[in-house]
Amino acid sequence: MAYPILNDGGQIEGVVFLGLDLEWLSTVSAEINLPAGSTVTLLDPQGTVLVRYPEPEQWLGKIITEGPIVQTVLALQGEGTAEDAGMDGVLRLYGFAPLRNGEQTWGYILIGIPSAVAYAGVNRMLRTNLIRMGRLRDLPCPPPGGQGEDRGGVADLPPFTPPGRSGMGAIA
Repeated sequence: MAYPILNDGGQIEGVVFLGLDLEWLSTVSAEINLPAGSTVTLLDPQGTVLVRYPEPEQWLGKIITEGPIVQTVLALQGEGTAEDAGMDGVLRLYGFAPLRNGEQTWGYILIGIPSAVAYAGVNRMLRTNLIRMGRLRDLPCPPPGGQGEDRGGVADLPPFTPPGRSGMGAIA
């Protein structure tokens, strides 16, 4: 990291330089039990890659301000989550946060998990529940209180339209 020393006229008179050994972050990233395809990235406030796992040699020192997730992180300048294409074009679910020394932000850490992996569990549950719901359509629907006439089965209900078709969870 470098910081300019300016005189009263705004001219650079010197530079304060500080070397940081960030190898520990690469080591820790490799030891974290993240799903396959996950990434850990440390950026400086200008979007330069300081640490990247995996493939640090491919990304170290590159300025990547054109990447969608980097634009999001630099624009928010805070912590958050986003689903976006990473520097390698893979769609991931990201969590990110600024790294601060007092009031000054000196970097951002991003952890990305491939969206397909992040949503695999919930998609599996959705599929299972939809299959179960399909089986329920054939069961008779008993009348309220167990008395009176049968009002038909669940199959008599209108079909459910998945989100994004003709409205968010609309009944067709």
